[in-house]
Amino acid sequence: MGIVDKFFGDSHSTSDATTGTGTSYAKYPWDKINVGDMIEIEGVDYQVTARIVYYESGWIWYDYRLVRPGDKKKYWFSAAFEDGEWELALYEEQKPATKLLPEKFEAEGKKFSLVEHGIAEATIYGPEGAQGRQMVEYWEWEDEKGEYLIVMEDWKEGVYEVAEGRPLLQEEVEVYPAS
Repeated sequence: MGIVDKFFGDSHSTSDATTGTGTSYAKYPWDKINVGDMIEIEGVDYQVTARIVYYESGWIWYDYRLVRPGDKKKYWFSAAFEDGEWELALYEEQKPATKLLPEKFEAEGKKFSLVEHGIAEATIYGPEGAQGRQMVEYWEWEDEKGEYLIVMEDWKEGVYEVAEGRPLLQEEVEVYPAS
């Protein structure tokens, strides 16, 4: 059970989430990862099954849906270029929520604050290529130590997609391009 589950209780949930050679982080452009590539994070292998490119007021960032062999959970690897450097994070997809978290809250002994909110245009790529553009509203909370992150997205489907995660260091990630 994730922090969002504990904050709202289980009532917010509408359904269960279902679930070569490496390229050095110093040389790899995080925005060039594609569907089919493998990503190793802290010694664990994931395959990229989808890519989302977000556009908002001149800003661009990337999310990659990851799966692990034999694991029904879904993960997201996020890469954003801000203030001259790449900010990376790994998230685990949680149960969808029907309510939005407040701007500030405390859970599991951690104090969270809303650090980003906006509306972006997103292009989604799957195995067959681009699957069109959609608008998405997003919110991101961070704990006071910057060690834990929560993201909620509203794709206008009546529920909020939820993911909980943490920032990554670039040296914790290796990318193995499919081609």
